[in-house]
Amino acid sequence: MNKTLLLVAALFTFGSALQAQFKQAGGERNLQLLFNPISVSGSPVLSLNNGLSFRQFNATGTAAWRVAVTVGSNMTTAISQQEGDTLLFPTQVDFGNYKLNTGRNPFAEQRTSTFTFGIRPGYEKHFAGTDRLSPYVGGEVVFGMSMNKIELDLVNAGDYSVVFTNDPGDAIPVVNATWTTNTLNSKSRSTTLGLNLVAGFDFYFAKNLSLGAEVNFGYYLTSFSDMTSEYIKNTVSSSSVLNPNTFITTTTVSSSNTVAPNADMRQGGNSGFGPGVLGFLKLGWLF
Repeated sequence: MNKTLLLVAALFTFGSALQAQFKQAGGERNLQLLFNPISVSGSPVLSLNNGLSFRQFNATGTAAWRVAVTVGSNMTTAISQQEGDTLLFPTQVDFGNYKLNTGRNPFAEQRTSTFTFGIRPGYEKHFAGTDRLSPYVGGEVVFGMSMNKIELDLVNAGDYSVVFTNDPGDAIPVVNATWTTNTLNSKSRSTTLGLNLVAGFDFYFAKNLSLGAEVNFGYYLTSFSDMTSEYIKNTVSSSSVLNPNTFITTTTVSSSNTVAPNADMRQGGNSGFGPGVLGFLKLGWLF
Protein backbone atom coordinates (compact mmCIF):
# COMPACT_ATOMS: atom_id res chain seq x y z
CA MET A 1 0.00 0.00 0.00
CA ASN A 2 2.77 2.42 0.94
CA LYS A 3 4.64 1.60 -2.29
CA THR A 4 1.50 2.32 -4.31
CA LEU A 5 1.03 5.70 -2.61
CA LEU A 6 4.68 6.62 -3.19
CA LEU A 7 4.40 5.67 -6.87
CA VAL A 8 1.23 7.76 -7.31
CA ALA A 9 2.85 10.73 -5.56
CA ALA A 10 5.95 10.45 -7.77
CA LEU A 11 3.84 10.29 -10.94
CA PHE A 12 1.80 13.30 -9.78
CA THR A 13 4.95 15.30 -9.05
CA PHE A 14 6.46 14.36 -12.42
CA GLY A 15 3.24 15.27 -14.24
CA SER A 16 3.04 18.60 -12.45
CA ALA A 17 6.62 19.38 -13.42
CA LEU A 18 5.85 18.65 -17.06
CA GLN A 19 2.88 21.01 -16.96
CA ALA A 20 4.63 23.77 -15.01
CA GLN A 21 5.52 26.92 -16.90
CA PHE A 22 9.27 27.24 -16.70
CA LYS A 23 9.63 30.14 -19.15
CA GLN A 24 9.07 33.84 -18.52
CA ALA A 25 5.70 34.98 -17.18
CA GLY A 26 6.39 38.71 -17.35
CA GLY A 27 8.74 41.30 -15.83
CA GLU A 28 11.74 38.97 -15.52
CA ARG A 29 15.31 39.68 -16.49
CA ASN A 30 17.41 37.24 -18.48
CA LEU A 31 21.18 36.83 -18.71
CA GLN A 32 22.50 34.71 -21.58
CA LEU A 33 25.90 33.37 -22.54
CA LEU A 34 26.27 33.31 -26.32
CA PHE A 35 28.67 30.88 -27.95
CA ASN A 36 29.46 29.32 -31.31
CA PRO A 37 29.36 25.51 -31.33
CA ILE A 38 32.22 25.37 -33.85
CA SER A 39 34.90 27.74 -35.03
CA VAL A 40 35.09 29.18 -38.52
CA SER A 41 37.72 26.59 -39.43
CA GLY A 42 35.34 23.79 -38.46
CA SER A 43 37.20 22.68 -35.33
CA PRO A 44 34.81 21.29 -32.68
CA VAL A 45 35.62 23.87 -30.02
CA LEU A 46 33.57 26.44 -28.15
CA SER A 47 34.07 30.05 -29.13
CA LEU A 48 32.78 32.75 -26.75
CA ASN A 49 33.26 35.54 -29.28
CA ASN A 50 29.55 36.52 -29.18
CA GLY A 51 29.78 37.68 -25.56
CA LEU A 52 26.89 38.15 -23.12
CA SER A 53 23.29 39.19 -23.66
CA PHE A 54 20.87 40.83 -21.21
CA ARG A 55 17.07 40.96 -21.70
CA GLN A 56 14.28 42.77 -19.87
CA PHE A 57 10.80 41.27 -20.47
CA ASN A 58 7.63 43.32 -20.46
CA ALA A 59 4.81 42.76 -17.94
CA THR A 60 3.24 39.92 -19.97
CA GLY A 61 6.44 38.20 -21.10
CA THR A 62 5.53 38.63 -24.78
CA ALA A 63 8.32 41.07 -25.65
CA ALA A 64 11.78 42.02 -24.44
CA TRP A 65 14.40 44.70 -24.87
CA ARG A 66 17.87 43.24 -25.19
CA VAL A 67 21.52 44.22 -25.49
CA ALA A 68 24.54 42.01 -26.26
CA VAL A 69 28.11 43.05 -25.44
CA THR A 70 31.35 41.59 -26.76
CA VAL A 71 34.83 42.48 -25.49
CA GLY A 72 38.00 40.69 -26.55
CA SER A 73 41.76 41.08 -26.51
CA ASN A 74 44.55 39.02 -28.05
CA MET A 75 48.35 39.28 -27.98
CA THR A 76 50.84 37.13 -29.92
CA THR A 77 54.61 37.14 -30.25
CA ALA A 78 56.39 35.56 -33.22
CA ILE A 79 60.15 35.10 -33.53
CA SER A 80 61.23 36.69 -36.80
CA GLN A 81 64.99 36.13 -36.38
CA GLN A 82 67.14 34.13 -34.02
CA GLU A 83 70.37 35.52 -32.63
CA GLY A 84 73.50 34.17 -34.25
CA ASP A 85 75.56 33.88 -37.42
CA THR A 86 73.22 33.03 -40.31
CA LEU A 87 73.42 32.79 -44.09
CA LEU A 88 71.07 35.77 -44.29
CA PHE A 89 73.27 37.81 -41.94
CA PRO A 90 76.83 36.39 -42.19
CA THR A 91 79.47 37.43 -39.68
CA GLN A 92 81.92 38.60 -42.34
CA VAL A 93 81.35 39.53 -45.97
CA ASP A 94 84.26 39.72 -48.44
CA PHE A 95 83.83 42.57 -50.93
CA GLY A 96 87.21 42.02 -52.59
CA ASN A 97 89.05 45.19 -51.64
CA TYR A 98 87.61 45.29 -48.10
CA LYS A 99 85.89 43.00 -45.59
CA LEU A 100 82.76 43.92 -43.67
CA ASN A 101 82.68 42.41 -40.20
CA THR A 102 79.21 42.53 -38.64
CA GLY A 103 79.49 40.00 -35.82
CA ARG A 104 76.54 37.96 -34.55
CA ASN A 105 73.19 39.32 -35.66
CA PRO A 106 70.76 40.30 -32.87
CA PHE A 107 67.48 38.68 -31.90
CA ALA A 108 64.28 40.06 -33.51
CA GLU A 109 60.56 39.44 -33.08
CA GLN A 110 57.09 40.64 -34.08
CA ARG A 111 54.47 41.52 -31.45
CA THR A 112 50.81 41.77 -32.47
CA SER A 113 47.93 42.90 -30.25
CA THR A 114 44.22 43.22 -31.05
CA PHE A 115 41.34 44.69 -29.05
CA THR A 116 37.69 44.33 -30.09
CA PHE A 117 34.47 45.75 -28.70
CA GLY A 118 30.89 45.31 -29.88
CA ILE A 119 27.40 46.21 -28.68
CA ARG A 120 24.08 45.13 -30.18
CA PRO A 121 20.90 46.67 -28.69
CA GLY A 122 17.64 45.20 -29.95
CA TYR A 123 14.01 44.17 -29.45
CA GLU A 124 12.27 40.75 -29.46
CA LYS A 125 8.64 39.73 -29.99
CA HIS A 126 7.83 36.37 -28.34
CA PHE A 127 5.07 33.98 -29.38
CA ALA A 128 2.96 31.58 -27.35
CA GLY A 129 4.91 28.38 -28.00
CA THR A 130 4.54 25.99 -25.08
CA ASP A 131 5.13 26.12 -21.33
CA ARG A 132 8.82 25.45 -21.98
CA LEU A 133 9.39 26.80 -25.49
CA SER A 134 9.46 30.52 -26.33
CA PRO A 135 10.03 31.29 -30.05
CA TYR A 136 10.67 34.89 -31.10
CA VAL A 137 11.61 37.27 -33.89
CA GLY A 138 13.17 40.70 -33.59
CA GLY A 139 15.81 43.15 -34.71
CA GLU A 140 19.03 44.68 -33.45
CA VAL A 141 21.46 47.49 -34.26
CA VAL A 142 25.12 46.48 -34.53
CA PHE A 143 28.10 48.60 -33.55
CA GLY A 144 31.63 47.22 -33.38
CA MET A 145 35.20 48.45 -33.35
CA SER A 146 38.65 46.92 -33.35
CA MET A 147 42.17 48.23 -32.83
CA ASN A 148 45.29 46.49 -34.13
CA LYS A 149 48.91 47.16 -33.27
CA ILE A 150 52.05 45.54 -34.70
CA GLU A 151 55.59 46.06 -33.43
CA LEU A 152 58.14 44.63 -35.88
CA ASP A 153 61.89 44.50 -35.26
CA LEU A 154 63.90 45.35 -38.40
CA VAL A 155 67.60 44.47 -38.29
CA ASN A 156 70.09 46.23 -40.58
CA ALA A 157 73.82 46.80 -40.71
CA GLY A 158 74.54 50.14 -39.09
CA ASP A 159 76.29 53.17 -40.51
CA TYR A 160 79.82 52.48 -41.61
CA SER A 161 82.52 53.85 -43.92
CA VAL A 162 84.91 51.87 -46.09
CA VAL A 163 88.38 53.37 -46.58
CA PHE A 164 90.43 52.19 -49.55
CA THR A 165 94.23 52.52 -49.29
CA ASN A 166 97.32 52.31 -51.44
CA ASP A 167 99.14 50.29 -48.82
CA PRO A 168 102.30 48.83 -50.34
CA GLY A 169 101.60 45.63 -48.40
CA ASP A 170 98.25 45.43 -50.20
CA ALA A 171 96.47 45.04 -46.88
CA ILE A 172 92.69 44.54 -47.05
CA PRO A 173 90.86 46.82 -44.62
CA VAL A 174 88.29 45.26 -42.29
CA VAL A 175 85.34 47.37 -41.21
CA ASN A 176 83.38 46.52 -38.06
CA ALA A 177 79.77 47.62 -38.66
CA THR A 178 77.01 47.93 -36.11
CA TRP A 179 73.79 46.00 -36.14
CA THR A 180 70.90 48.44 -35.80
CA THR A 181 67.48 47.22 -34.69
CA ASN A 182 64.59 49.52 -35.57
CA THR A 183 61.23 48.70 -34.01
CA LEU A 184 58.47 49.69 -36.41
CA ASN A 185 55.12 50.45 -34.76
CA SER A 186 52.03 50.15 -37.00
CA LYS A 187 48.48 50.95 -35.83
CA SER A 188 45.07 50.64 -37.46
CA ARG A 189 41.44 50.45 -36.43
CA SER A 190 38.06 49.56 -37.93
CA THR A 191 34.43 50.49 -37.24
CA THR A 192 31.37 48.39 -38.10
CA LEU A 193 27.73 49.51 -38.27
CA GLY A 194 24.86 47.19 -39.12
CA LEU A 195 21.25 46.15 -38.73
CA ASN A 196 20.08 42.55 -38.17
CA LEU A 197 16.73 40.79 -38.32
CA VAL A 198 16.85 37.87 -35.86
CA ALA A 199 14.82 34.71 -35.22
CA GLY A 200 15.32 32.15 -32.49
CA PHE A 201 13.89 30.23 -29.59
CA ASP A 202 14.49 29.52 -25.90
CA PHE A 203 13.78 26.08 -24.45
CA TYR A 204 13.54 25.99 -20.64
CA PHE A 205 14.84 22.58 -19.56
CA ALA A 206 14.54 23.52 -15.87
CA LYS A 207 13.04 26.29 -13.80
CA ASN A 208 14.60 29.58 -15.00
CA LEU A 209 17.30 27.77 -17.06
CA SER A 210 17.17 27.65 -20.85
CA LEU A 211 19.01 26.61 -23.97
CA GLY A 212 18.35 28.31 -27.27
CA ALA A 213 19.56 29.16 -30.74
CA GLU A 214 19.41 32.20 -32.99
CA VAL A 215 20.14 33.09 -36.61
CA ASN A 216 20.18 36.50 -38.25
CA PHE A 217 19.83 38.27 -41.57
CA GLY A 218 21.28 41.72 -41.86
CA TYR A 219 23.37 44.46 -43.42
CA TYR A 220 26.74 45.72 -42.25
CA LEU A 221 29.27 48.36 -43.26
CA THR A 222 32.89 48.28 -42.09
CA SER A 223 35.36 51.13 -42.56
CA PHE A 224 39.10 51.01 -41.87
CA SER A 225 41.26 53.90 -40.75
CA ASP A 226 44.58 54.74 -42.36
CA MET A 227 47.39 52.55 -41.06
CA THR A 228 50.00 54.74 -39.37
CA SER A 229 53.60 53.60 -39.02
CA GLU A 230 56.50 55.06 -37.07
CA TYR A 231 59.77 53.93 -35.57
CA ILE A 232 59.39 53.87 -31.79
CA LYS A 233 62.76 52.44 -30.80
CA ASN A 234 66.27 52.29 -32.20
CA THR A 235 69.00 50.16 -30.62
CA VAL A 236 72.59 49.46 -31.66
CA SER A 237 74.17 46.14 -30.82
CA SER A 238 77.83 47.22 -31.01
CA SER A 239 80.01 50.21 -31.82
CA SER A 240 81.55 50.94 -35.23
CA VAL A 241 85.33 50.66 -35.30
CA LEU A 242 87.41 51.19 -38.42
CA ASN A 243 90.38 48.83 -38.62
CA PRO A 244 93.40 50.91 -37.61
CA ASN A 245 95.65 49.03 -40.04
CA THR A 246 94.58 51.26 -42.93
CA PHE A 247 96.88 53.66 -44.65
CA ILE A 248 96.40 56.45 -47.17
CA THR A 249 92.74 57.18 -47.86
CA THR A 250 91.73 57.39 -51.51
CA THR A 251 87.96 56.69 -51.59
CA THR A 252 85.18 56.45 -49.00
CA VAL A 253 81.98 54.41 -49.46
CA SER A 254 79.17 54.93 -46.93
CA SER A 255 76.11 52.90 -45.97
CA SER A 256 73.37 54.63 -44.02
CA ASN A 257 70.28 53.36 -42.19
CA THR A 258 68.14 56.45 -41.92
CA VAL A 259 64.95 56.27 -39.87
CA ALA A 260 61.93 56.79 -42.11
CA PRO A 261 59.45 59.53 -41.17
CA ASN A 262 55.92 58.75 -40.07
CA ALA A 263 53.89 57.21 -42.88
CA ASP A 264 50.19 56.62 -43.45
CA MET A 265 48.80 53.83 -45.62
CA ARG A 266 45.20 54.08 -46.76
CA GLN A 267 42.90 51.11 -46.26
CA GLY A 268 39.54 50.34 -47.80
CA GLY A 269 36.27 49.05 -46.37
CA ASN A 270 33.62 46.44 -47.01
CA SER A 271 29.87 46.00 -46.75
CA GLY A 272 27.31 43.31 -47.37
CA PHE A 273 23.99 41.78 -46.39
CA GLY A 274 22.64 38.28 -45.98
CA PRO A 275 22.07 35.56 -43.39
CA GLY A 276 24.47 35.08 -40.51
CA VAL A 277 27.43 32.96 -41.47
CA LEU A 278 27.06 30.99 -38.27
CA GLY A 279 24.24 31.10 -35.75
CA PHE A 280 24.97 30.83 -32.06
CA LEU A 281 23.67 28.87 -29.11
CA LYS A 282 22.50 30.49 -25.86
CA LEU A 283 22.61 29.36 -22.27
CA GLY A 284 20.20 31.51 -20.26
CA TRP A 285 19.30 32.26 -16.67
CA LEU A 286 15.95 33.89 -15.84
CA PHE A 287 15.73 35.94 -12.65
